[in-house]
Order: sequence, then structure tokens, then C-alpha cells
Amino acid sequence: MSFAEIDRQEREWADRARKAQAAAAQAYERLLSLAENGDSGQVRSVAYLMAMRAS
Repeated sequence: MSFAEIDRQEREWADRARKAQAAAAQAYERLLSLAENGDSGQVRSVAYLMAMRAS
């Protein structure tokens, strides 16, 4: 495998990682918004569990 091919693959992986992180951040923001503004106990519970795992 050539250096150019490895470099191309690394750029592709970095781009895919950015897209996945952006999608995850949007989903997390939506969950937090629902937990703060909604009345669903299930959403609030999921947000709480995620916060506990992150700390």
C-alpha cells in the first residue's frame, strides 16, 4: 500500500468520524432538550443514566 493510499484512507476515516460525532452530538442535544422541556419520564430517565455514565 502506498503512502498516498494510506493518507487517503486516514482522511476518509477522519471524515467518517467527524460525521458520526456530529450525528451523535445532535442526538444528544435532542435528548437533553426533550429531558428539559418534555414531560416524559422515560426521556428524563435515559438522560439521567447517560449523564451518570459520562461522569
